[in-house]
Amino acid sequence: SESTIAKDLEALQPWLDKNHLTIVKRPGYGVTLKGSESDYREAMQRFINENTDEYFRDRNINEALSQAIFDSTDQSILGLINFDHIARVQDVLNELNDPKFEQFTDHAYLALVLHIAIAVARIEKGGIIDSEMPLEDWESYEGYSLAMDIKQSIEKEFNITMPKSEISYLLLHIEGSKINYSESLDSKSHINQDEDELLDLIDAMIDAYDPSLKSALKQDGIFVRGLMIHLQPVIIRLKNKMNIFNPLLAQVKSEYPETFYKSRLAANVIAEHFGFEVSDEEVAYLAMHFGTAEERLKDRLTTVRKVNIGVVCASGFGVARLMMTKLAKELGNSVNLQTFGTNDIGTDDSIDFYVTSFDLKDYNVDYIQINPLIIHTDVQKIRAKTDDYSHIVNNNVEIKNFDERLSDIEFLTKEIQRLISTYQDIKCPDESTMEQIIHIASNTYYQGDQAKYIENKNL
Repeated sequence: SESTIAKDLEALQPWLDKNHLTIVKRPGYGVTLKGSESDYREAMQRFINENTDEYFRDRNINEALSQAIFDSTDQSILGLINFDHIARVQDVLNELNDPKFEQFTDHAYLALVLHIAIAVARIEKGGIIDSEMPLEDWESYEGYSLAMDIKQSIEKEFNITMPKSEISYLLLHIEGSKINYSESLDSKSHINQDEDELLDLIDAMIDAYDPSLKSALKQDGIFVRGLMIHLQPVIIRLKNKMNIFNPLLAQVKSEYPETFYKSRLAANVIAEHFGFEVSDEEVAYLAMHFGTAEERLKDRLTTVRKVNIGVVCASGFGVARLMMTKLAKELGNSVNLQTFGTNDIGTDDSIDFYVTSFDLKDYNVDYIQINPLIIHTDVQKIRAKTDDYSHIVNNNVEIKNFDERLSDIEFLTKEIQRLISTYQDIKCPDESTMEQIIHIASNTYYQGDQAKYIENKNL
C-alpha cells in the first residue's frame, strides 16, 4: 500500500543522509532521489560494500569481488551495477599491474574497482560528474600517472570518454585510498600535506588521546610514522567529504570501547583543526593505530606471565569441567585453570580471579560471573581480565621525558663529532697479521709506553 511505501521511505532517509541524498515525493510526479552525481555514486558504492562484505573475509580480493556480485541474492545490487563491468575493470587493473596497487589495503583496492565500475556505468547512462574536485596542481600528486593510465585503458576497454571532472574524482579516490602500512614504506613519499603541520597535529592528537601515555606514545617511532602515512589520505577524504567503509567498525566499538572513545577525542583535534566532521569509520581506523601502539607500549613496560583462574559452578563438578574445557580451548597456554567447590573459594592465594556461574560478592575475591555455557561476550570479558593480570609492570623500563631525550641526543652528537674528528684511515700491507695491524694502529695514535700498553691490552 501507499502508506507502507511511505513508511519504508521514511526509514530509508537516515541511511541516505550519510550521502547527502534526499527523497523527494511530489503528487502526480512520483518519488526520486535528490543529490549530486558524486553523492549518488558514493551511496551506490556504500550499499554494495555493506551487502557483500562477508565475501571479503580471508579470501583473495579479486575472486571474492567476482563471487560476491555473482552470488548475491539481493538483485538490487545487480540492478545498480553490471557484473560484466566489474570483471572487465578488474582485467584492466590487473593488466596495468601498477606497483601502487600493492600499497593499497584490500578494501581500498576493492573500493577502487567499484569506483571505476560505477563511473563507467553512470557515464554510459549520461550521469557525468559536473564539477572537478578541488585538487591543486594535479600533476604533483603521486597517483596522477596511475589515474591517467587507468583513464586511457578504461576509455579503450569501454569505448567511452572520461571528461576532466571524472579524472579529478579518480585521482582524488587514489590519493584518498587507505595505504597498507609496513615498516619498509617510505612515509615522506606519501605525504603531500606539510610534514611539520602533520607532526604538530599528531602531537595534539596524542595529548588528547591519553595525557598519561603521551610521553611514551610520542617516542614510538613506528606509531608516529604509521599515523603520518595514515593521516594523509584521511585529510584528503575528509576535506572532500569522501566516505570510507570500515568492516571492523562494529567489532572495534564492542571489543575496544575505551580505545574507540579515546580515539574519538583524538579525532576531535582533526575536526577542530580542519573544520570538518570525522566519521565513526575513520575513528575506528585511528583506534587500530592507537590501540596497537598502546599494546606495544604495554609489552615494553610489562612482563607477561601465566594467569591462574579458578572455575566454580553451582551446578556441579561436571558443569565446571565443561567450563574448563571450553576456557582451555579459548585461552590456550596463557592461563592455568583449576576447579573449585564453593567451600574452597579463597583458600588458594595463587588464584588471580574466579570464573563462576553465580554471585561471589560475599567471598571477597575477584571474579567474573558468566553463563555456564560461556557465550561470546563472556569470553571477551575473561580475556580482558586475563590480559590485565598477565602483565606485570617492569620497573626497570624507564620512559624518558623530552628534556632527558634532548640531553641524550646532545651527548650522542658530541660523541659522533669526536669520532669523526679523530678518525684516521690507516693503510696496512695486505699480508699483515692481526698482531701487526694492532701494532701499527697503537703506534699511530699513541707513543712510547702508552702505545705498548694499548698494544698489549688489545693482544
